[in-house]
Amino acid sequence: MFWRAVTATLFLLLSAQGASAETPSLFEPVVKSKPVNLSRVVFDLAPGQLWGKFRRGVFCIPGGELKWQDERFKATKGADTDAFLGVFRREVRSAGYTSGSDNLFDDEKETAGEFTVGARVKGIDANLCGWVDDAGNIYRYGSATVNVEWQIYSQLRRTIVAVITTSGSFEIRRTTNRDIGPILVGAFGKATESLPQSAEFQKIFRSDPESDSRSASPSVDPNIGIQLLGTSPATSRPISEASGSVVLVLAGGSMGSAFLVSSDGYMITNAHVVGSEKTVRVRWSDGFESDGEVIRSHKARDVALIKTNPHGRQPLALRRGPPTPGLNVYAVGTPLDPKLQGSLTKGIVSANRIMDGFSFIQSDVAVTHGNSGGPLLDEKSVVVGITVLGYEPDGK
Repeated sequence: MFWRAVTATLFLLLSAQGASAETPSLFEPVVKSKPVNLSRVVFDLAPGQLWGKFRRGVFCIPGGELKWQDERFKATKGADTDAFLGVFRREVRSAGYTSGSDNLFDDEKETAGEFTVGARVKGIDANLCGWVDDAGNIYRYGSATVNVEWQIYSQLRRTIVAVITTSGSFEIRRTTNRDIGPILVGAFGKATESLPQSAEFQKIFRSDPESDSRSASPSVDPNIGIQLLGTSPATSRPISEASGSVVLVLAGGSMGSAFLVSSDGYMITNAHVVGSEKTVRVRWSDGFESDGEVIRSHKARDVALIKTNPHGRQPLALRRGPPTPGLNVYAVGTPLDPKLQGSLTKGIVSANRIMDGFSFIQSDVAVTHGNSGGPLLDEKSVVVGITVLGYEPDGK
């Protein structure tokens, strides 16, 4: 009767202490730039604002002024967001940074980072000339200088963290293109070229090998391997807040869960969740995504250690020793579908078991595919185990 009454019985790895014994003695940080992606381009010119002069004929005789109110749509014709995005990516990549993806199947979320960039064009100084030859072909000469205010926005902190101003100039000597869009895009590209040279930009997007090594390298004891920083001061908290320290793990074509166990970014999950992958994608409860490096994996114990940037998030406290049967426990994870991330279920500790020489916790908490690697918590959000597998009476 007991087994039939259980929605999905699971077995959990007993305590995270055994996992730390399997961790490596050294951690080598991966040094790379953070993704630099452009989210929008805004032309912030007041109605009637002078933005250029127009000349006519082969000798470019003065013909009048260009005011934003009258020429707004002509100025942006042929210079849509895709054109600005393309030149932005080329310039940023040429400076050695990561921007966007060449994979046509990647959506915006997959290539997004913590920071995103917005461009506000605050001024244009254009000098344009056009004429028609005997055959009726329209030719144009043009040059333009644009002043751009770059706003760098932290999606994690939900605020603008930097404002940088650059300018760029571009000239087209002779073209039959009737639109001035290419001239504006070219000038925008030159302004973009100056952006990565800013010390403020580099501080945000460029990884410093020395500082990364200091912040990422754990303290090491040769007897126990990596010591997880921040586990001791991790305090108990309401169970409703625990999901903030639990992530969805996307590894190849599979998914699972993991949870933060140290303030310097170590996470525990199952070995079968990460498989043979060296790098995985982790998605936090607020939707922010980042890369995680698989540091160590122990297939027999089905434990893996992931290293990522926690961005100030708090680790879960760890409980040492086996829990008492009858203890109220909670499982947090992503059952079946990424949309169900952060799902919480409740049960009790049913028994402590030995299986294949390893200690396990048996509980009647409801779990299924996608919960693997997530934490089993007591009522103070302290980790007592790791979700490994589920059992259903019908054998599914």
